[in-house]
Amino acid sequence: MVGLFSQKPFTECVDRSDIFYIARNIIYIMNAKPDLVDPREKAITLSDIAPKWAKRLEEEKKLPFPLSIRWFKWYFELDIPSRCIVGEANGSSSSYEKECNECNSLGWQFGHSFLVRSRSGLEKDVHMFLQHWNEKHVT
Repeated sequence: MVGLFSQKPFTECVDRSDIFYIARNIIYIMNAKPDLVDPREKAITLSDIAPKWAKRLEEEKKLPFPLSIRWFKWYFELDIPSRCIVGEANGSSSSYEKECNECNSLGWQFGHSFLVRSRSGLEKDVHMFLQHWNEKHVT
């Protein structure tokens, strides 16, 4: 291998200590902590953007019993755009209703899946929402 700006072989252009320094830095970069990864390359999870709802859905393997106090609380929160899953992801704001049609329809879809007691529907909605969020809203 030839050095960049000379006709000498690469090993004659670079001091051995430089080679070890470069190798050590390459190893360091390859073992870098995940938080050093470009945020655009890291997929956002529900816990990242809507931690309250992520915790609820994770802890409650079964949906609340219909017409119970917890059920009414969830239902009304899902019905209020600023307090639903999409609203929490948007900073507890309902502005997404006018700004993003996909977020708006997904927000209403969460409420529908909850109302018909479809845990698999909610999981599908979460998947679709995260896919949309990662494609359209992660900068």
